[in-house]
Amino acid sequence: MVHPHALGRSGNGKLQLLAWQTAGLGRSPLPEGWRMFDLARVGGVELLQAQFAPRPQPADGRWTAGIAEPVAAV
Repeated sequence: MVHPHALGRSGNGKLQLLAWQTAGLGRSPLPEGWRMFDLARVGGVELLQAQFAPRPQPADGRWTAGIAEPVAAV
């Protein structure tokens, strides 16, 4: 399960989603944390009726260096 925070294109043009992962499998040994998802590789999405509080955006306005061209942010 993830809480989406920012959507945009990486430097190589891939559509990426920056999200806070709260549950599920991932490459990190930590159960929670910031994760970047390549949307071309995401499948089996289920929209839940859950709500979450957005995490504060960094003072410089950039979520991550991984998103070169922001499209949307929470």
